Amino acid sequence: MELNFQKNLTFFELFIDH
Repeated sequence: MELNFQKNLTFFELFIDH
């Protein structure tokens, strides 16, 4: 779950950054 959360956070950040 923790790994998933971290991956989701990165995806979210990338999406917002873009």
